[in-house]
Amino acid sequence: MQTLQFTRALRTIVDKLKTHDLVELLRPYLAVGSNIQFVIQVKDTFAALLFDSRTGNIQLAEEPGTAKVLQSLQIHQVYETSRLGRLLSLFGQFQTSQNLWSSAQYYADVYSFFEQLTSLERLASACIDLLERGKLGQVTNTEEMLEIQLIDYDGTGIGEMRVAQFISSLSKLHSAFARMLNVSNDQLKFVYFDSGSDIIAAVKCAPTIVKAIGDLLMQWWDKIKFGRYDEFDKKSDALLKGFTVMDTVQNAVNQKVIDSETGELLKTQVLVELGKLTGIGATLPFSQQQYTVDERTLLVERRDAKLLQSGDETDGKGETEHIA
Repeated sequence: MQTLQFTRALRTIVDKLKTHDLVELLRPYLAVGSNIQFVIQVKDTFAALLFDSRTGNIQLAEEPGTAKVLQSLQIHQVYETSRLGRLLSLFGQFQTSQNLWSSAQYYADVYSFFEQLTSLERLASACIDLLERGKLGQVTNTEEMLEIQLIDYDGTGIGEMRVAQFISSLSKLHSAFARMLNVSNDQLKFVYFDSGSDIIAAVKCAPTIVKAIGDLLMQWWDKIKFGRYDEFDKKSDALLKGFTVMDTVQNAVNQKVIDSETGELLKTQVLVELGKLTGIGATLPFSQQQYTVDERTLLVERRDAKLLQSGDETDGKGETEHIA
């Protein structure tokens, strides 16, 4: 699991489990020596938060990204049915916080729950601060960034040829859209590479180009998911039909930013680079995609796929050289 996937999973877990709300509600009542009344509104709020937290835990356990983190941290222990029942019962019978902390057994039960949530909140805060912010640096405008995932096919690593092709194709897509959108003096920069088994790279450029490339990759991925890749028409107009890039090119021609011939060349270039990215196993991060399809399997099936003869490198003898 990549660093940023881990920190984002932690953030989601803390939010879904209502960790901060529960900790802040319980904190004043657990202070030894306090004598705060448990009014009915507090009891109702605690019950609602507890049920929401338990529901959040169930939902998180069904998501692959957060489920691994939950299991590693053994969060399920917090939500044992008997324990939650005791917590609700205790809050129902207490009148003041003095009733709680004056009973060692009751206090230990509630305080243990409080401490587990507090520890989780502290862990998330530390990881986000040290790991996520340290990696993202000074990037403040997320509209200028796009994350793209390059998969490790078989657990043996990602070869330099695939990384080189990855960078080259993204650079060429950026150049194509810069011409279509009439964006001058813009540079494509790689903000970070986050590696686990796969690589997730974040690129930074003009927001209009980020959106254009992101939309293109999403639409392309939809076509791969719901169509047969080996049956695609190889004419760019047919294959890109319905893609926003077609409107982008036409608008550029209408506004005389480019001529018709250049527009056709740019459409072909876009298609070529999409084919290359697919052939090397690159796509939007799986966590950002909207469909419950086995994305990794689809990419592995299209490993070294050729589109407009663009998907592979050749050895000069007309034979395809495998890109590891």
